[in-house]
Amino acid sequence: MSSHGDARAFAEHLFRGYDTDGDGEIDFQEFMCTLSISTKGEPEEKLAWAFQMYDVNGDGSLTMNEAVEIISATQRMRGEHSREAAEDIAQQIFVHMDKDRNAVLSQEEFIRGAQNTPAVMELLQSRPS
Repeated sequence: MSSHGDARAFAEHLFRGYDTDGDGEIDFQEFMCTLSISTKGEPEEKLAWAFQMYDVNGDGSLTMNEAVEIISATQRMRGEHSREAAEDIAQQIFVHMDKDRNAVLSQEEFIRGAQNTPAVMELLQSRPS
């Protein structure tokens, strides 16, 4: 537990993002490739990686429940968890990104929606010094 909140759930999602072959371990190649994408990758690569991390069950789509889960994990890490607030944020994301209104986000919808959100793109384009 951090001094701000509980990072365990977020750490599990992050681990899954690094464990690209899904074997429960992060080998050197997985670590280096993911580190490279997250620090030096193009915005679309970073978004594809984020989508894979958020896709909890690995089925290639993001459901409202998965969005609420990752938002809740992020909030708990910051010590600000509210299930209702997480649900509201997820609902706003789906209204903005779910263009075909089928209640799931494809990777393409997620990437395009994020690319049309200036604050997200600004974060993705910042490079570590």
